[in-house]
Amino acid sequence: MATQIDPGNVDDWDEPLNTDPMFRSSHVFSTADITVTFDGMTVGNSEDPQAVFDTVDDPNDPEDTKITKEGVTLYPIDSEFGYYVSDFQNAEQKELDGDYAEGWAGDVYDSEGNQLGLVISDSPTDTFKTPAVYGTWLAGLGGNTVKASTEHYVVMQNILSDQRFPGDTEALYPLDDELFIVGGEYDGKSVRGLLAGEYEGITITDTNGDGKVDIKDILAPNETEIDSNIAVSSDYSVTLKDDGKLLYR
Repeated sequence: MATQIDPGNVDDWDEPLNTDPMFRSSHVFSTADITVTFDGMTVGNSEDPQAVFDTVDDPNDPEDTKITKEGVTLYPIDSEFGYYVSDFQNAEQKELDGDYAEGWAGDVYDSEGNQLGLVISDSPTDTFKTPAVYGTWLAGLGGNTVKASTEHYVVMQNILSDQRFPGDTEALYPLDDELFIVGGEYDGKSVRGLLAGEYEGITITDTNGDGKVDIKDILAPNETEIDSNIAVSSDYSVTLKDDGKLLYR
């Protein structure tokens, strides 16, 4: 016979087991904690903090600092986390070069001078011109740029045509879904042919381990190149994002 449980003599697992911890830790973030290189160098442990975080206000340069509406002064940052972009060329990884263009940051204090944290402001994302259907931006009204990319085929398709699905024979404007690879190992080969094993000596396998063989196993992640790792048709292009999702342009 099963033993009955005495509700008055059991542990309450919702209660903390240690109500008086022996160790507590807290940290107030400041501009010294800002990481500026891939190997983990911060403003605080840099041999020359001024070289990566320009706190010298130049009155002759109105872009040197920014003032928030609360009155916090933000100073420009130089870091490796950025790209140099040029029209019709691949984006190039940035280096520490004295170009303080990766954003702004400033320390926040209360009325008594106690550090409360920090405020950060990102720099605008640079855009660059690309060949037709390769890019993710379009020209909008008044010369504005409009984001023109999506992670979903159906969103891209609804913008471009009345096609209900790939191969829809009743569409007034059927999309060209015959994608060809641009650049790299499979340059000029069709995605359909690669997946069907039509090219001698080439076998596409489930390289990303998602349980199926598809275009994601052909393309390598690409967020910066305009001449490689892109699948292109006459209507749109496809790239693979760093997070493993497709991006339709």
